[in-house]
Amino acid sequence: MNCKEVNGRLLSYIHGEVTPSEKRLITAHLSACLECTAKLESMESLESRVRRHIQQRAERVAAPASGWQALQARLDKEPVSRSNGFLSALRPPFFGLPLSGWQFAAAAFLVFLALFTLTPAARAQMQAQIQQIAGGWFNFSSPDGQSQAEIGGFSAFTPYHATYLPEGFQLSGMGGSSALDKETITLGYNNQEKFVDLAQSAGTPLEALPQGEHLVLNGSTAVFVEDFARSAQELQEKIPAISIVIEYDYTHTNLLVWDMGEIRLQMLSNLPKDEMVRIAESLAPMQGGRLPAAQTGGGSGWGGLEFLIILLFGWAGIALGLVLATLGLLKRSLPFGIAGLLLGLPFSFYLLATPSGWPFGLSLPLLLGVSAYACSKPGRLKLGWISLILAGAIVLGIFVLTR
Repeated sequence: MNCKEVNGRLLSYIHGEVTPSEKRLITAHLSACLECTAKLESMESLESRVRRHIQQRAERVAAPASGWQALQARLDKEPVSRSNGFLSALRPPFFGLPLSGWQFAAAAFLVFLALFTLTPAARAQMQAQIQQIAGGWFNFSSPDGQSQAEIGGFSAFTPYHATYLPEGFQLSGMGGSSALDKETITLGYNNQEKFVDLAQSAGTPLEALPQGEHLVLNGSTAVFVEDFARSAQELQEKIPAISIVIEYDYTHTNLLVWDMGEIRLQMLSNLPKDEMVRIAESLAPMQGGRLPAAQTGGGSGWGGLEFLIILLFGWAGIALGLVLATLGLLKRSLPFGIAGLLLGLPFSFYLLATPSGWPFGLSLPLLLGVSAYACSKPGRLKLGWISLILAGAIVLGIFVLTR
């Protein structure tokens, strides 16, 4: 601490109202600074003289018995106020009502929730945000309508599924992956040794189509490559990400590649060209864009889990987290800072699951953690404010970019 900071805390230091860390810093400064030590001694001497003067005056004045009785009666009527430690700094009147810290925080939180949930526009926007937060959930039926499947964790595009399959074919597997700027979804269909592997990807500029026979699929240019691979080993050398199934016959693996808007589709199969083209022409968008009914309590209404996800992972949670982190620095309250950090973790977790948001998902909790640390370290307040401002800039930037 410097002389200016110490001089501003000398009176609190004399009365024992500084924190243990502040006391150690002030004591260390006083041991090396004669000017501040002299000022401390002067203040202690002045306070001692004032105290003696007041005591002398009080000894000459006797309080009437009726006065003590009136004071005792008033004290008996007023409830004892207890500090809750966490929200003791929040004790302003709320519409004229003298609320405690927890009562004021609860009332403010309810108003905060009302602003986000009661208006139709906000409610619709929050419902739409579920797809972004959950990563996008989609479901589709088999061509014969006998079975259904669900796939989730993706938000860059709406995937397609086959509405036609040769007799005996069924869904054998599905999966996907997310890179920094690319998402890929793969659907697998099979009938014993016959197979269809359909990969769909988006998020990066489309590459040029490979060399091969040119076709037209639903108004788009496609390329068919006959005998793209003649063995499982050759196929894996050409497409390392492919999953090899030992039961499949890869001796005549054909390739069909085409684009649908900004989505690149790639079909690998040992079926003849006509069947592959027929499957490609039958592709239809999956249904969904919301959490599965089994996870939301069923139906398409405003489920409790949907509300909780929005509250924790959406703008409401991170906004409240930034508010609490700000209060932590203003009040030098470590619990406030920790609460802000905890409310920022779900939003950071959501960013980590997005293709291009993971750097911000890593930096946001780090910045909020530094801000929380600075709440209990008076000498680190400037660092805390810088970290909090950077965290707020990240959130604001993401908000602007996603509007």
